This record gives sequence, structure tokens and C-alpha cells, in this order.
Amino acid sequence: SMGYRKFVRDHPELFKGADAMYRFGTQGSISGGSEGCVFVELTTSGEKWGRGPNYSDIHGGFKRSVDAPAWRHIKMLSTLVDETGNKVLIDGFYDNMEPLSAANEAKLRAAAKNYDLKAAANNLGVGRFISDDPYEVLRMSSYGTSMNIDGIWGGNMFPGGSGAILPNKITSKHNFRYIPNMNGMDIVKKLRAHLDKHGFQDVEINVVGDVPWAKRSTDTPIGRAVAATYDAFGIPHGPISAEQSIMGGYWPAYLFAGDTLDIPITGGMAGHGGNAHAANEYYVIEGAGKVYGMAGAEKSVAMVLYNFAGKNGPVTVAAPKK
Repeated sequence: SMGYRKFVRDHPELFKGADAMYRFGTQGSISGGSEGCVFVELTTSGEKWGRGPNYSDIHGGFKRSVDAPAWRHIKMLSTLVDETGNKVLIDGFYDNMEPLSAANEAKLRAAAKNYDLKAAANNLGVGRFISDDPYEVLRMSSYGTSMNIDGIWGGNMFPGGSGAILPNKITSKHNFRYIPNMNGMDIVKKLRAHLDKHGFQDVEINVVGDVPWAKRSTDTPIGRAVAATYDAFGIPHGPISAEQSIMGGYWPAYLFAGDTLDIPITGGMAGHGGNAHAANEYYVIEGAGKVYGMAGAEKSVAMVLYNFAGKNGPVTVAAPKK
């Protein structure tokens, strides 16, 4: 994240005169800010531990007489979360969490009334959500915290068959989602303290990157341009809001919302896609029913920009339908 910030600061000519940041999104959404996310890799190795293979993998038959860094890594990971995997056990992890505002809570409760959990789970490709309460699922999704295992590797990585290996090193990748007023580097410090406290001083932490959270309001010229476009396209949407909020996934909003640049941000367009980062990620090409396809998406983006530039006359936003 520091590299991105340095790039923006070192190239002011690229952003000179910028009035707003407009980003795309899924149909009906009006997004502004960003949650925070810090990525780390944890590595347990025989070399650092002083037990087990110390410079390369060895034959798995030696497990009868040699310690396994991989088992140590698994035991280490088990100290980080409770038995469900949903509560982080790092001391102080939940400190500094700013409560959900009354306005955003009301917005989520209104959305929950029309949120079909079974359909949402099926579309996402999961058996069920952590909670059976639509409001709680929406709250977790837009204003929640978590520690995930994004991947884990080491030793024999081939499916099926035999292949006795005692790995000398195992690495797991994790991302922490966090909200105001939490801090990514503070989370890393608390993670280090947790590992040391539980006797895992040898486990290495590699910070892959950190994207800080950023609050933005959507009751701005670009926000009104997006909402007016939705009205023209007949797309239901939530209200724009003057309240500063994150409410959603992470992206480098901090570059445009803080001490680097400080300009309004809003995202939203016609068209639909989903299941990002997954094997079944998709984007709707032709559209059907009330969901626009790619041609409609392109037209909506053009209309947002024309609205913002004043080329379509005064921008008016209809009151949200109840």
C-alpha cells in the first residue's frame, strides 16, 4: 500500500484537477468507502525452529524419529481462532472497533427485509452462512472483521497416490478484514505478540500488503450522478448518504480519500457480475429481465459521466421507494 501511495504522491500531474473518483460496481449498489485489509504470510521452518528438517524436505519415513514443522504450524494456527474459526483469539484484536452507526444499521435492516438467505447462499456456492439472520449476514458482509486462511502449502502438493515427504517448511497466507478505527500494522504487531506469547517465536511473519480503510459520503455530485442514472434506467437502489462510511469490500480508496488526495468517491452502474476470485466468477453479457447486460452497463457508465459533467441538465434524484 505504501508503494501505491508513493506513486500517487510522486505523479501529481496524473491527478491534477481531478474532481471525483468514479468506480464501477454491481447493479443497484451505491458504494463509497472501503474496509481495511492486511495480508500476511506465516512460515514455520525447521531451520528457524531448530527441530525437524533444517534445509530441505526429507523422506516421510523419518517422521518416526524427527519432529514435523508442518504439525507445529497447524498447532500454531489453531491458537489464532476459536473452534468455529469465526472468532479471532489474538489479544486486543477487537479493540478500537467503531460501532455501526444508527443510520447504517437502519439501512442494513431495511435491506434485510428483502434478502433471501437461501438464494444468496446458492448463488455464492456455499452451504449456508455463519448466521441464519439476514440482517446479521448483511452486517458481517459490509461491516465485519475476520481472519481467513487464503492458502497453505509445503511438502507433497500432488493429489492422489503416495509420496512420503516430511516438509522442512510450511507457509500459510492470511487476510485480516478490519474496520474503523482499527489499524493494519497494529493487527500485525498484535499477531506477533500472540505468537510469541504462545511459544511460536520462530514463526516468521511476512507482511504482503496493507490497504487501510477509508470513509466516504455518497451525497456528492458524483453520488447524485450515479443515483440519477439508476433512476433513469429503472434500477432500484438505496439512498445516497451524507454520512461518512466504509460499508463494503476493500479497494485502495485511501489513495483518494485521505492525506494523498481528498476527492469524492462513488461507485455504481448497470450490469451484474459476481463470485470474484473464484473458479465460477462471472459477468452477465446479454442481460435478462431486470438485469442489464454489458451494453447496458456501458450506457450507464456514459450516463453517469454525462450527468456529472452537467451534459444532461440539472441532476435530480428521486426519493427511495419504500
